[in-house]
Amino acid sequence: MEAYCVKCKKKVEMQDGQETTTKRGTKMMKGKCPTCGTTVCRIVGGGGKKKTDDVKKDQTVEKKEESTETPAETAENTPEENTDEQTSAEETPKQE
Repeated sequence: MEAYCVKCKKKVEMQDGQETTTKRGTKMMKGKCPTCGTTVCRIVGGGGKKKTDDVKKDQTVEKKEESTETPAETAENTPEENTDEQTSAEETPKQE
């Protein structure tokens, strides 16, 4: 497989090429330049991570699926606090 040698400044036929992956998951071939012995690489492509825009779209879709309750249903499900104490305090007249 051909790759560009930076030291020789030309395309060369790669020797001892092995397929590896980058940190981001893209496939690439690594080998040696036959002239100078420098490591040469060629990106084969495919297998990279999702773009950040795609990830954001996926997250918004998941959030919409999770929150299917309407605000009225959510208010009904929340516990009411001290409603009896508040009404009884309002009903009893204050003594002066």
